[in-house]
Amino acid sequence: MNQQNNISTNPMMEDRCVERYNVTIFASLRQTNSKPFDIEICDISRAGFACKGVSGMPKGARCWVRIPMMGGLQAEVIWNTGAKIGCAFTDLLNQAVLQNIITRHPVQIKL
Repeated sequence: MNQQNNISTNPMMEDRCVERYNVTIFASLRQTNSKPFDIEICDISRAGFACKGVSGMPKGARCWVRIPMMGGLQAEVIWNTGAKIGCAFTDLLNQAVLQNIITRHPVQIKL
C-alpha cells in the first residue's frame, strides 16, 4: 500500500474506478473451511461487494459468496466495520455476469 496517499497499489484490493450498484441481494458468505451464513449485499461492482450481517471476518480473510442462481465467487475481505464488510473479488466479474446480477436484483436509487 502506498503510505503517502493511502491508496492500494493492487487494483483488485479496492477498485473505486469501476461503477458500483446499490442493490439488495440476500446471499450467503463463508470463510474458507467454515460454514456459510446469511448476508445482505448492499453494493456490488465488477471488482467486489459490500455486505451487511458480518462481524467477525478479519481483513485479509479469504471467503466465498454465493449469490442466488450463481456459483460461488471467491473474494478477500478488504475492510470490516463490525457490521458491514467490503470484499474484492479474486477475479473481476465479467460485465455480462454483473449485468445479469443487477437485472435479477434491481438497483436501488438513493435519494
